[in-house]
Amino acid sequence: MATVTVSRRAANRSTEDCYASPAVLSVGPPTTSQTHHPAPKRQKRSSGSSSDSDETINGIRAEDFRVGGPYLCALPAKNFTTSQQHPATTKWNSQFEWDIINLLNRHSVHFKSLNLVDRRSAKYEDSGETETVVVSATRTKQDRSWLDACLEIRAFFQFHGLRTLNIEIIDERASMEKYTFPVFENDKIYSKWNDLSSQICQLIGMEGWLSLECFRRGTNLDRQNNPPTIILTIPMDSTKTWKAERDQITSLLDAEGLEEVAVEVLRSYVWRATDVDLVVLPDNAWEQKAQLGMSISLHGSDINGSTFGGFLQLLHPSTKQWHTFGVTCYHCIEPEQGGNDSSGLFKDIKKWREKGMTVNEATTANIRIDQPAIKDHLARMNMIEQRKVDWMKSSLQKRVKEAMINDEFIIPRDEAFYKHSEAAINQSLVIKNKAEKFFATGNALLGRVFAASGYRSTPNPDRRQLDWALIQVVTPRIGSNNVPPVGSYEDENGFSVFSGELMGQPPKKKILHESSLYKIGRRTNFTTGKYQSLHTLHLESWKTDDKGKKLVVVTEEEAIASKKGSLFSAKGDSGSFIFDEEANFVGLLFAGNMDTGVGYFTPATILFEDIKAMTGALDVRLPLS
Repeated sequence: MATVTVSRRAANRSTEDCYASPAVLSVGPPTTSQTHHPAPKRQKRSSGSSSDSDETINGIRAEDFRVGGPYLCALPAKNFTTSQQHPATTKWNSQFEWDIINLLNRHSVHFKSLNLVDRRSAKYEDSGETETVVVSATRTKQDRSWLDACLEIRAFFQFHGLRTLNIEIIDERASMEKYTFPVFENDKIYSKWNDLSSQICQLIGMEGWLSLECFRRGTNLDRQNNPPTIILTIPMDSTKTWKAERDQITSLLDAEGLEEVAVEVLRSYVWRATDVDLVVLPDNAWEQKAQLGMSISLHGSDINGSTFGGFLQLLHPSTKQWHTFGVTCYHCIEPEQGGNDSSGLFKDIKKWREKGMTVNEATTANIRIDQPAIKDHLARMNMIEQRKVDWMKSSLQKRVKEAMINDEFIIPRDEAFYKHSEAAINQSLVIKNKAEKFFATGNALLGRVFAASGYRSTPNPDRRQLDWALIQVVTPRIGSNNVPPVGSYEDENGFSVFSGELMGQPPKKKILHESSLYKIGRRTNFTTGKYQSLHTLHLESWKTDDKGKKLVVVTEEEAIASKKGSLFSAKGDSGSFIFDEEANFVGLLFAGNMDTGVGYFTPATILFEDIKAMTGALDVRLPLS
């Protein structure tokens, strides 16, 4: 069969566009004398391949520890059962499986298992057919054996009319999680980042990328064993490879004496959106007093959900009285557009995004907000009902209940389990009745939008994105900023315990690098992170001038990485209040990086100043009680 080499396609690409390791000494004997060693050299990869090639052969992509196609979903992946109606399912039998095994053995693939699954990315939306034969294997050397095996298996699928069925041979090392930590203050790049990031922007240009930042990053849970890494995030659907830009950055690093710094170009996105996934609401979600960190949504909308940060107070310019408002992000309260737009505010949204929403405009728009989000409410109601149905169908429930009616002997263990399950079901039904009454009587209405920032940014220098909204909360639902509203939380090291204390005013001192910061959000609940004082650069280019030309703005954002290096926040956490180990308010979470798990927030001082400018308030503070 002839082989055809093609460029990477949108339907088969790695989230790692390209990578350059820190410079390391080459192995082997000296080239000229016993005292002269080769210069340190960077190891480069592209699309997960140390050949530094991002090409596919007949639809098959070859990474170091993963080979397959015509579609490979982005890792990490989840496996689901394939549809019984799918052609691959109907043809999957012992002979079909044995034919695949023979092809694997022919190419000496050391496989452990193979399964037909519906394989989907755990992080990203899939853009291709996801039915896949997954072969778990161990790769002992980098050669063509896995590629040749995949090519023949792919041809075998096509012979059987399964043109869209994927083959994937994967070593568990391909799925190793990467962790992201703040750099150390004594890392050489720490003091050079401000100047260096500006130079990188000049090198790569102001188009086609999303964020530029520097963290320690790698597969080791110990931060010091991961190199400082410049991370450039580009859109998932970018049509170009960024190897040239990677090499420009590494040349700059080498010239600056920063050979120990790696470069990673990621295909991902910076989320700044509400969340369509479901979350499980806690038992206290239907209280009259609104709660910090609880889910919210547009009134009556079952599409999205986000987070209610908490309460702020504004000093009225005329009455000199303090008034309490709820706070979240602008993008959390923006009316839905397209097919779901029933607000009739489509024409106003463009203006609000660019100039913000004034108090008068908000009054006219009358955008109402619910807490909790109705989609989360319905999900919990359905879960309770399904749990009840499953329990009523269980053989143990029927057996014990019948024995009780007939006054027969019941095994003590079965009786104890029955009583425990009955009590749990009854308690869930009490919660369900309370929750349904809460929505039926209109108590879920939190209030209406009072003012919002839109997607503006602060003036230079140190330009920051703005993304906040004030909610005029109906009086019965005005609560307090207890951290947390119910129960207690302890950080991962046990140094800080939060057990309902009132959130305090922003600290007057500057946040120190690596300070512990926290948030309570709809999606990931309570998380702990480390503040990174090196700013992340975001490239914003959604605005256009009068002639339709894109206006490019680079902003510098505050960033937090998880203490464990994995995930500080996720979509649906937008609007969360960020606070320190003394429960003092630090800022408002508005975005995050989908791949690295890093969160971005607006500092309290910038947030307060813009709220004053937008509303005319004389001052802004956290409630005192």
